[in-house]
Amino acid sequence: MPRFESDYGGIKYAAFNPADDAIVTAGLEGELVMWDVKSGMRLRDLIGHFALVNAVAFEPAGRYLASVSDDQSLRLWKSDSGEPVYFREGHSGPSRDRTARLWSTATGEMLHVLEALEGNLSVIRSAKFSHDGQYIVTASAIKPYGCGIQ
Repeated sequence: MPRFESDYGGIKYAAFNPADDAIVTAGLEGELVMWDVKSGMRLRDLIGHFALVNAVAFEPAGRYLASVSDDQSLRLWKSDSGEPVYFREGHSGPSRDRTARLWSTATGEMLHVLEALEGNLSVIRSAKFSHDGQYIVTASAIKPYGCGIQ
């Protein structure tokens, strides 16, 4: 059985690519690594984050990977090459802005800000693609009270 190990003290998050036999792991020091599931071979490193990566998500067709980090950024990568597509900052101070944000996958444009009415915040904790891959939503750690579109 393959073993996937971090070079820097641990793996925070992992996700399967729905299009092939690859997974990505997110490390404690900002590292993202693409692995072959069957062999355990390290395929490529995705370099860009400089702090803990909190979540990763593949778009439904598996062409793109989104990652969010304590460095306050959303990064979009090409899954097959690891090439960066774009980098966006949008949550402030450090992401204690009580928001979730909706982004266009194609352009990286921020389309909506959803503001929490109550709750405790932390840093950017999640990234998810819409079912059709057109949108990415990022969110701070918000308790599930209520949201209103800003």
